[in-house]
Amino acid sequence: MTQPRRLRRLALPVLVVQMLVLALGAMAPAGAGAIHDDRLPDLRMLTPREFHTQTYAGQRRLRFSTIMVNVGQGPFEVRGRRSSTSSSLMSIRQRIYTDSGIRDRLTDAVMKYTGDGHDHWHVQRIARYELLRPGNKPLPSAKIGFCFFDTTAYD
Repeated sequence: MTQPRRLRRLALPVLVVQMLVLALGAMAPAGAGAIHDDRLPDLRMLTPREFHTQTYAGQRRLRFSTIMVNVGQGPFEVRGRRSSTSSSLMSIRQRIYTDSGIRDRLTDAVMKYTGDGHDHWHVQRIARYELLRPGNKPLPSAKIGFCFFDTTAYD
């Protein structure tokens, strides 16, 4: 079976892969705790691509690639802190730039160390993915940790 046809067959039961960028839960839009001169990020998800399935431990998994972009007035900058080096979780503060300087804001979000070959910290629950099928409940993704890098220009 050709690649496009196989992808089309895989995509038929999947009407939508819905991306909801949660902006770290506590990273609210202007008006929800924001100060009038805050230059806030506005995170968006580009259209997913490179769909394929993978069988792992007897389960079929849908895989794809996507890029998170910031279309807001300010940078998306977070800093982690943990109580000791034995902790696998870090609390997160968001750095917010304003017209008059900067401020750091504690969030409800956490980072978790991922030693699965990435060997760096992943922000937990920054995005959520669901598969929607006609007449059925959404199938949520089990993936909750994401890494991100400021490497791609976007206009």
